[in-house]
Amino acid sequence: LPVQEPRDQAGEEQRIRALLPTLTDQFVRYECLLLLHFYALQTKDGDAAAEKLLLEAAALNPRHGLPVLGNYYYRRNRFAEAADVYQKALPLRPNDVTVLAWAAESLLLSRQDSALQQLIKEFKPEGREKLLCAYYLEALQAYLERDGSKLSQALTRSDRRFRSPLAEVLSLGANIHSGNHREVVRIAGELAADANLLEFRARGDQLLLPYL
Repeated sequence: LPVQEPRDQAGEEQRIRALLPTLTDQFVRYECLLLLHFYALQTKDGDAAAEKLLLEAAALNPRHGLPVLGNYYYRRNRFAEAADVYQKALPLRPNDVTVLAWAAESLLLSRQDSALQQLIKEFKPEGREKLLCAYYLEALQAYLERDGSKLSQALTRSDRRFRSPLAEVLSLGANIHSGNHREVVRIAGELAADANLLEFRARGDQLLLPYL
């Protein structure tokens, strides 16, 4: 078997930082900024440096960088900032239903209900992928309305196309409505086991209260 030398991350990071001011190719510079952001996240208290690098990357290449920046905010429960960034990305990615779903989720999670309703109203489901997204938006609407029947139907029609912590909360609600105890226990356990999912665990607990 081939033996790989251990990766010299510190040395590689220094080389990239030294090279960065000389780069004229925007895409190469963007990729370097992303790599430096990953390195920053691996250091103690590196979040601020990582965010600064992502902001620079998004300014340089907004079509690709804005969704990455939105994901950064989403994973840190900074949902209002994530919603703002995802919405800025939508005109640049008009056929990207995943970014649209992330934008809708972030609006819901940051309690911007009127903005979410407007997003749903303006969305035109043309083609299969957008139709599946429309059903997922319908599931988000049903979750807000606490309509278990509508939620279950919409999630089924969406073909479970979208995967996220909030999608798991929606699935929990649908399984509570249908009485699928095994799935309820499984999803609730997964939400409780991950310390990074406190917001979603709390939302799951709200759905479980009447069920217990």
